[in-house]
Amino acid sequence: MATKNYKCKDCGKEVTVEARAAAPGCCGGKMDQLPLDPCTHPSAAEASRTGMVDDACDDGVH
Repeated sequence: MATKNYKCKDCGKEVTVEARAAAPGCCGGKMDQLPLDPCTHPSAAEASRTGMVDDACDDGVH
C-alpha cells in the first residue's frame, strides 16, 4: 500500500494516509503534503553495481 505524509501548517500535526485518499483536513483547512525523500539509488539496474558497496555483485573496485 502506497502512502503519503501530510502536515498541518497551523498546529504541526503529521498524519500518514493511503496515497489514493484526498488530503486530510486539520485546523479548518487542508493539510500540506510533505515532500518525498530524494532517491539515493541509481534508476537503472546496470548502474547500481558500481554505487552500492555492499552489493552482492560488487567487483571490488571502489
